[in-house]
Amino acid sequence: LKEVLTEILKAAAVYHDFGKLDEISQQLLHGAIKFSKNVKMINHTDAGACILINFAREFAGKEDYDNMFKCLMSAILVTGHHIGMLQPERQSKRGITKADIFNNFTILRDKQRVLDRCPNYKNDVVNEYETVMSYNDKRIAQWEKGHNDCIDREYGFGESKLGPDGIVPLMIRLVLSCLVEGDHYDTTVHYSGRVVEDQVELKPALRLKALRSHVETLGKKKVKSKKEIKRNEIRKSLFNDCLKVPLTKSSYFNDGLVGTAKTYSGLCLGFRLAKKYNLRRIFIVAPFTKIINQTVKRLRESIVLENENSFHAVAEHHHNADYLKDNPDGDSKSAKLHTTHWNSPIICTTAVQFFETCASNHPSKLRKFNQIAGSVIIIDESDACVQLKYIRQCMKWLKILEDVFGCKGIFMSGSNVKF
Repeated sequence: LKEVLTEILKAAAVYHDFGKLDEISQQLLHGAIKFSKNVKMINHTDAGACILINFAREFAGKEDYDNMFKCLMSAILVTGHHIGMLQPERQSKRGITKADIFNNFTILRDKQRVLDRCPNYKNDVVNEYETVMSYNDKRIAQWEKGHNDCIDREYGFGESKLGPDGIVPLMIRLVLSCLVEGDHYDTTVHYSGRVVEDQVELKPALRLKALRSHVETLGKKKVKSKKEIKRNEIRKSLFNDCLKVPLTKSSYFNDGLVGTAKTYSGLCLGFRLAKKYNLRRIFIVAPFTKIINQTVKRLRESIVLENENSFHAVAEHHHNADYLKDNPDGDSKSAKLHTTHWNSPIICTTAVQFFETCASNHPSKLRKFNQIAGSVIIIDESDACVQLKYIRQCMKWLKILEDVFGCKGIFMSGSNVKF
């Protein structure tokens, strides 16, 4: 499966900007012509989809349906890396009908008239009714030759085969996320000359050591109340259990009662899982921003290592997050980039943000989705994170993240439901 997804991504990466070989697009990109309201590039994604669909037809003629499927998946990624995957409301503007779904894969092609969007092409179209699809089809052979000369090779699919379970939509979202992230990163570097700064590493062993030291310090505080003494004993017991529990499962349940420091004990288990399985990040997903605010405050006090920016190490991602208050560097832009792109090693976010990212087909949301792969996912207050009618789908996503994406899950709640 890894080889199949890699081949799909490579093909999409090679051909995603194929249509920019158009002569007018080249003049615009090189500054010979200036962009304006009525001077634009033709839809460059259509040409990339076209050539991949042509490859798919060739493979279909050879009855090589595995490679045909990979070509079509790559074409979907190329079509969607700006507008999103197969958006009906965007597709309908291109004059696509239901019949197109079964007609030579043309659902992926742009049937909008060239001049509707690009009046500057009036001298290059046959007539005012020529579509983007028709315009590109006449020039594909010429562009393909120039493209192959530039990259010094033709891209070919390998021998990887689809498994019996095929590919689920979440996997295609992951591949689109990788394509969009790479495309945006390269564009940023090209136009600004600024290389995005290195990401902060998780370093689970060091952070676990810092967490244990912090918890021990809290345990040494003097308390007079018998109830508080008893509560501290329970907290210590729960934390020690998470230090000793065998790491043999993909999901764990922490059903400690309210006030027993489940955040620390769950994070302790998360660091152990990250260390054993070489995982990249820890996501803490909670239903309410108030819980996230409290969690972030505690974590920035306990597990941020020496010489680290606390806003880069622990990200707080929700609509009301403040990227400047208490920021040691005073750089809100850098903190916001780490947070919104999920570049930090520990991300605290809302259930809405997390699961909407899993569900989205739009590049702006999916760009960060690839960061979930190889992570520990801690669902805090798991009984309240998702409405009952959405639980089955969300649990299905979490299962795929565990089985396919190498994630580990920890469900925490004083009234946990073991689905």
